[in-house]
Amino acid sequence: MTQSPSPKADATFDKLLSPSPPPSLPVCHTIDSSHHVSFLEHNANPHRSFTMKWNAMSDLTDAEYLDLLHTSPDEVHPPSHHRVQPADSSRRRMLASDNSADTIDWSTKDGGKYVTPVKNQGSCGSCWAFTGAAVVESMAAIQSNTQAVPLSVEQILSCSRSLLHVQSAFPNRMVSSARGCGGGMTFLAYQYLDQLAPHGLTCEPELPYRMKLIADSYDTARCNDALNVSAAWDTGSSSFLTIQNDENAIVAALQDGPVSVSIDASGAGFRHYGGGIYDAADCKTDGIFVDRT
Repeated sequence: MTQSPSPKADATFDKLLSPSPPPSLPVCHTIDSSHHVSFLEHNANPHRSFTMKWNAMSDLTDAEYLDLLHTSPDEVHPPSHHRVQPADSSRRRMLASDNSADTIDWSTKDGGKYVTPVKNQGSCGSCWAFTGAAVVESMAAIQSNTQAVPLSVEQILSCSRSLLHVQSAFPNRMVSSARGCGGGMTFLAYQYLDQLAPHGLTCEPELPYRMKLIADSYDTARCNDALNVSAAWDTGSSSFLTIQNDENAIVAALQDGPVSVSIDASGAGFRHYGGGIYDAADCKTDGIFVDRT
């Protein structure tokens, strides 16, 4: 944009806000101005636990942002098509324990060695695979007391296509299918690992992220390769549990390591998130607009 005598700038994204935009940029300027006002109002509220700022999503229109989420509603299939993933009973007993620390941050614990750097999924609806891989990265590092290494998200995306109409252990009996970049629910990543046992995930460099909307012959051929396993999945000691809207259970699970969380990503607070503890009041619970952290 054209620089005004007193522009307001964001150093990270080189954002310049002009009160008089060029005629060719009226839509962009309208978006910029409205966002800027909402950021100021939000950040000035002392009761907010998170901040909003300019980021890579701020210049998108609402329609563009929702399209980027690759959102789709929960699948509806007759029970005869469901493949139930039961919750492990021993994990349920563990999560009922009250022996939990008040606070825990795995991203900073022991110098942050148990968590890999934040990644960008791009325009692919692959958040479900990224969060699945990230938790396995951390759990492998915690159990071995070593530095976490990035694992292959692409392996989960390209090699889990057989997972169709899988029903989770959610109280509302959520059903989902692994659609690669078309989306999926996080429990599918762990269901895929269950099928791999006693094998597991390879390192990111061996099968790098390609962000393909549809797996091609290269992707599927690599699924049958003898990939070097960096994090193995042992059905005797590895398990997962799907819980819903139970903060006490999440806190209990965090004592062992990071967890995958599905939250509503359609709100302005999430879209323009700047930092802090996200507690937006506009989160939906219908399962249509979700993303994972």
